[in-house]
Amino acid sequence: MIRRKYSTVQPAMHAVHSHCLSRLKSITHGPSALITPLTRSCSSRSPCLQTNRFHFRPLHRPDLPPHFRMPPQYATALLHADPTAIQFIPPLAQKSSLDPVPSQRTALEALEATPQVSDEETRDTLRKAAYALAHDEDVVAIPTETVYGLAGNALSASAVAKIFAAKQRPSDNPLIVHVSSLAMLRSLLPNQAIPDHYLPLIERFWPGPLTLLFPVAETTLPPTVTAGQPTVAVRMPAHPVARALIAIAGVPLAAPSANSSGKPSPTLAGHVMEDLNGRIPIVIDAGQCDFGMESTVVSLSPHPIILRPGGVTLEQLRKVPGLEAISAHSGSVDASATPMAPGMKYRHYSPSVPVHLLEQPTAELILETMKRLGAHPQGIDSSTPFKIGWFRACPLESLDHHPEIATMIELGSVVVFDGRRDPCRELFRGLRSLDNDKVNVIVVDGVPDRDLGRAFMNRAKKAASTVIPPRS
Repeated sequence: MIRRKYSTVQPAMHAVHSHCLSRLKSITHGPSALITPLTRSCSSRSPCLQTNRFHFRPLHRPDLPPHFRMPPQYATALLHADPTAIQFIPPLAQKSSLDPVPSQRTALEALEATPQVSDEETRDTLRKAAYALAHDEDVVAIPTETVYGLAGNALSASAVAKIFAAKQRPSDNPLIVHVSSLAMLRSLLPNQAIPDHYLPLIERFWPGPLTLLFPVAETTLPPTVTAGQPTVAVRMPAHPVARALIAIAGVPLAAPSANSSGKPSPTLAGHVMEDLNGRIPIVIDAGQCDFGMESTVVSLSPHPIILRPGGVTLEQLRKVPGLEAISAHSGSVDASATPMAPGMKYRHYSPSVPVHLLEQPTAELILETMKRLGAHPQGIDSSTPFKIGWFRACPLESLDHHPEIATMIELGSVVVFDGRRDPCRELFRGLRSLDNDKVNVIVVDGVPDRDLGRAFMNRAKKAASTVIPPRS
């Protein structure tokens, strides 16, 4: 059951409901059990929940605004989940001679599927995380196909405040709400109706890395989710763990990237632990994210526009009937304005050292930049050690045999992270890896600004302190 009104305070203490713990135990059973949502039949302050061993008790500073409060202190638990152990079972077909074949079910019907989990450890992880989200109104770091997200109950002002506190996120930066079904999406919209012009995009790209801006029903969400705007950004994640967890918790989850605000987004559970260990109760580890960059954000009103590039490209969107003329936003807004979507206003994705982006890298420009920044063909001077990190995305084979660059690498003046196989998936991992290698500066090879390269260049430019244009 999806709760329609958001709460500003925890419910008062009330009598113990005898079925509460039995309900939790019955969420899954057997070797391959269908998952049913938790309900909020008991208060998260009720004795039966307080005594549950998965209940966390953070310290709060209610006298401070949400984004300036000290993050709660936790003994962060790292739990594991196997995405391959989760399947989604579509609704049972109506027994009718008009539609006897399961394959005739529409793509929209498949979006109402129920998760089925075959692995005991994964079921246990999902139970614990769902309990923290739905009953404790706490936050949990979850894997998605884009990046790891810091999830909290989108209907709870208390849970949303914990997201801002843990990330130290600016309060005017709206959040993306994640749903597991179209029924959950409808619960957020005026008259619980999905406007018809959204359906072609939903049918083609959900579940997946596409976020859509919808009109939001009044009083459904805390204003902190939308930054006080009349629209809400929503997507349905394709990652089995994320979608299953939302279905089990039974509430939509607000989930920005699970990192300290401004740092490179996390694509591994280890990245989350680097930033948020001790600030959140649970991190779910399901391996590296498949795409490695945040979702595409699209607004359809007053005209179709891409507010943030991501895993669904401009070229793909233009193939959808009615979107042939969709354009792309510049990706930035005025400092005094409230952004319509996350990732538009503030500097993001930045490691602790300066980043220099080469828009169109060549062997000559790469070498020239490294020398100018302080790399030496003779190696590191022990009296003034200086290391350059190089995120290599340029596929030029001549770089493999360039004598000066090879010598710099061999002698330690240049540390390489090779992201050529999949630059989008590896950019954030590479920036974090080079930062952990204690380099003094990072050079990033740019990629062609088209298709998925738009998302790469958008993130690389926001991370960069300097963008080096191509040679004339």
